[in-house]
Amino acid sequence: EREYETLSADLMKAKQTASRLPQVRAEYESLSAQWEEAKGLLPTKQEMAEVLSQVTVAGQRSGVEFLLFEPKPASPREIYFEHPIDVTVTGGYHQVGLFLSRVSDLPRIINVNSVDLKNVADPDDPEAPDLVEASMGLAAYTLNPGGAAPQPEAPQRRTAPQPRGGKRGGH
Repeated sequence: EREYETLSADLMKAKQTASRLPQVRAEYESLSAQWEEAKGLLPTKQEMAEVLSQVTVAGQRSGVEFLLFEPKPASPREIYFEHPIDVTVTGGYHQVGLFLSRVSDLPRIINVNSVDLKNVADPDDPEAPDLVEASMGLAAYTLNPGGAAPQPEAPQRRTAPQPRGGKRGGH
């Protein structure tokens, strides 16, 4: 009787899971479409030079001066490579803000991981414009051709409960 109740409960759970199949398939299709769109935002290795050029142009158009632009070695991840870049610019506060805004508006994904602002005004010249120095870590990304889209976890198989004292085959 207990085994019957356990099997009935398992059957009920299986029926509930099966009834959600259309919803799960729709979610999967939606996530697959989002994945394809996201892949378009990740350049290939060959396009990385163009991305770095776009960051430089964003800085020039914003009126900031680059003091440091140092790409670091790429770090592989499951489905992408992260390309860290150390950047230091000087300019007016609003110019630095405009630069960050333009970087965020680039067509590719580039994250600003950290920003450290410090005032670099000349105390001996009160007429000199107030300047800030912004040191930041940027991270650009490229698609890992060996990586794959995250796959949903497969449902785990459940075995029917065995009567007490029984043995499970092969386990």
